[in-house]
Amino acid sequence: MIEGTIQTLVQPALDHIIERPRLISLLEEADARVTLFAAPAGYGKTTLARQWSARQTGPVVWHRTTRASGDVAVLAVRLDEALAEIASDIPRDPQRIPTIARVNANAGPLGRALVSTYSALDRSVLLVIDEWEAAGTAEADELLSMLIEGLGIRWLITSRTRPSCFSPRLEAYGEGIVLSIDELAMTDAEARSVLSCETSLNDQTALVKTARGWPAVLGLAAMRRAADLPRTSVAGRVLFEYLATELMGTATALTHRGLTLAAAAGVSDLATIDLLLDGSAQAFTEEVTRLGLARIGGDASFEVHPLLRDLLLEELKSSVRSDEGAFVEHLARLIALGCWDEALTAAEMTDLPAYASRALEAAIPHFLAPTRVGMLRRWVAVGRRIGHSSGLVDLADAEVALREGDFARAISRGRLAGKVLDEDLAARAHLVVASAASLSNQLSLSRQHGAQAIRLASSADTTAAALWTAFIQAVDEEREDASAHLQKFEAQTEASPEQLLRVAHGIIRIGMLEGGLDAARTEAKTAIPLVEDNVDPMVSTAFLNLSSGAAAFAGSYQESLELAEQEFAVASMYELDFVKWHALLNQVRAAVGLRQIRVAERALADLDRSVQPQSDQFVDASRAIERARLYITIGDLNRAFDSLALDMDRSIDRWTRGEHLGLRALILAARGDNTLALKTAAEATRVSRMAEVRCLCAATELLADSTTRVSAGAFLKMTSEIGGWDVVVMASRASPDFARLLAEQDSGSRSKLREVFHASNDTVIARRLGLQIPRAARPAARLSPREQEIHELIAQGLTNPEIARLLFISESTTKVHVRHILEKLGVRSRVEAARMSVEPPS
Repeated sequence: MIEGTIQTLVQPALDHIIERPRLISLLEEADARVTLFAAPAGYGKTTLARQWSARQTGPVVWHRTTRASGDVAVLAVRLDEALAEIASDIPRDPQRIPTIARVNANAGPLGRALVSTYSALDRSVLLVIDEWEAAGTAEADELLSMLIEGLGIRWLITSRTRPSCFSPRLEAYGEGIVLSIDELAMTDAEARSVLSCETSLNDQTALVKTARGWPAVLGLAAMRRAADLPRTSVAGRVLFEYLATELMGTATALTHRGLTLAAAAGVSDLATIDLLLDGSAQAFTEEVTRLGLARIGGDASFEVHPLLRDLLLEELKSSVRSDEGAFVEHLARLIALGCWDEALTAAEMTDLPAYASRALEAAIPHFLAPTRVGMLRRWVAVGRRIGHSSGLVDLADAEVALREGDFARAISRGRLAGKVLDEDLAARAHLVVASAASLSNQLSLSRQHGAQAIRLASSADTTAAALWTAFIQAVDEEREDASAHLQKFEAQTEASPEQLLRVAHGIIRIGMLEGGLDAARTEAKTAIPLVEDNVDPMVSTAFLNLSSGAAAFAGSYQESLELAEQEFAVASMYELDFVKWHALLNQVRAAVGLRQIRVAERALADLDRSVQPQSDQFVDASRAIERARLYITIGDLNRAFDSLALDMDRSIDRWTRGEHLGLRALILAARGDNTLALKTAAEATRVSRMAEVRCLCAATELLADSTTRVSAGAFLKMTSEIGGWDVVVMASRASPDFARLLAEQDSGSRSKLREVFHASNDTVIARRLGLQIPRAARPAARLSPREQEIHELIAQGLTNPEIARLLFISESTTKVHVRHILEKLGVRSRVEAARMSVEPPS
């Protein structure tokens, strides 16, 4: 809410604007949801906005736009803070928007998060966005458009130009109204009323003609003797020069310097002004108030009139100041105070390379981690403009490129920065190159620069990042020293929730690589509560993603599903779309493991809707694998194989390529194509030595090459040591012979298979092997054993053709059984029959 006395450059004219009934009546009559004041500086837009907001009976929120608002991360956080002031009764996580701004600073995620947070606000709320033209970026326009469309509040926007967020549709449907120059310009009668106390009738006629309704000129005329004003049509530049001589001519040097500093840096509060002026803010504010050169709010806000601000910046850019050194020193205090938005604005608005260089040196390291991409992009532009050559600009450019997915630029700029910078900053540059190289599958280059980063890092944050990058490189390349890298990371980094989650993540990765997954999962589970400890969502979701996948590989499908749902919830909270994709993939895998066919199909459909083909190669590859697992589960091996028919691009990670080949080999073996199956399995083991791939290839060899008890026993021993029981489930679903081979071992193997098939809801497979698994309670005990099998499969969501394939019976026979089941249960649909199959009590 805006409070306090209004002091403006053109106060007499704007006082009259407040009284103009035609504008107030126009706004009241329109009662628009979105109102736009669009006109050049000096037309009283802000003053009219203040007066209109003062007439409202409901809450009013005010956001004054600055150049920093062009960064959607900044804009979203400030709008969140402003709306929170009048929405204290709305449940809200105060860290949600700042966290999204840090990890996913794009208009879409931020806009959706703001809309979901404040959807309960209604038309009683008025949000005023003042001087929108200052933002000046497409991303800011996109965010504001989303908020206007998504929130039911009323909007008042002032801007020198018509912004794209004010769409023609708003006017066409009567939701929006625009007051432009034609409406905001004073009529002749209004102009004469402003001038009546100061000028003669002849002077009034001349001035009205000269001003052409421009309130700034009329206000100036009311403040100065009429004879001093130009009598001809006044161009903007001429008026600026006039203002400089007439208004600023009487101001002290302190006031002139303070106003210029405020205009250059976009300062909006008296506290910062006081620091810039060595504690002289009181004398400064007294004079600007007396002269009417700025607005001082009751909340200690400070606002230079935009017309005067333009004048001061024009003067600053066109003159060589005799006190430039002192001016630079004053601006440099913004750096010392950490006023980064103002410091960047000053670097953009002034032509002072000496200041810009100092600001760059201080600011860029501050924003590297965590980074605001919009802020870094602006610093890069400043650095390029002044020709800054310390390497910092290249480092910032490399960081921006990495986050934008331009890996070639990230590598080239990062390498340039690494050659020029020293110590920790050089380490940061090498880390960018290592990350970009890894993501573009240039493993040798990634290792080289990762090692350089570890050697040069000096700060705790950079050291931790370098050591973690080295571990990820080692485990992605499936090297034998991966465990040593994890131990080094744990030993040389400070304990924190994020560090502990990463260590737990690493333990599982080692288990998935080397085996011993049961012990690894048990140890890592102690870190799960830390996910709720307000840690970086990129760290927490990575841990949940891997934990869910590891649980599924271990055959703990229900646990996997719960972890995937938790991962999806965190991703949704922070609008991390790509993490949602990974969570859906985990949901598919877990649901397939549980034989929840419809759940798996829905999750795959959600993926198909949200992920464009080839937008994420890993997701595309994983979708193919999960579809194949789904088709194996419903007994359609041909479609399963077709899902894996295309070879994967070599840029896909080794683990995924190996799993793709291993699953393809298993399907070939189940179909009886033993020669090609063994050849494909051998290729899979050359690609990857991950535990999952080794289990798939061993299962393939067991099916295709040998049916001896020794081979089956060796397979069971390996699977038990690794902990990869999902492969047993999938191979048994693909081939009845496989499960039979395993069941022919000792009683211990039968006990373990009973446990595995119970967890995967594979009662049909277990029954064939003579394994007793607790059966779901039934209200009708007269179903035959075959009907009970089919009833279970109906409850799992399988169709008649899928049941027929799975049970090796004809589809027509399946239809007969289904009809008999419905009749015996006394129900009319498969849905009702499915509901009558309930889990046994635990």
